[in-house]
Amino acid sequence: MFLASGFNIQAYFKQKEISGRGKEGLPWRRAASLNDNLVPPDGKWHKVSIPLKTFNDAGACSDIEKKWHDSEGLFSWKKVNCLVFDFGEKGLQKDLSIRNVSLR
Repeated sequence: MFLASGFNIQAYFKQKEISGRGKEGLPWRRAASLNDNLVPPDGKWHKVSIPLKTFNDAGACSDIEKKWHDSEGLFSWKKVNCLVFDFGEKGLQKDLSIRNVSLR
């Protein structure tokens, strides 16, 4: 991972939202933060390993309901639909390169 200074990225696994399934159908997340404390912004490539067990329940944002739901422990690894890199409200402000993402 190659990053410029001042970055703060949230990486999260997200479940697919399924209408009519109540709380079980919400797009629950498990997230981890990437920032200057984890990866030095020194213009060099760094291998970053984030153990899956360190990802925390992070709630769900329903596009259907237009509502945020706090975590209720309903996330399931079996229902993961995507991995998201979220750069926050301001978006990506500087250079970022991510290569060779692998899940083990």
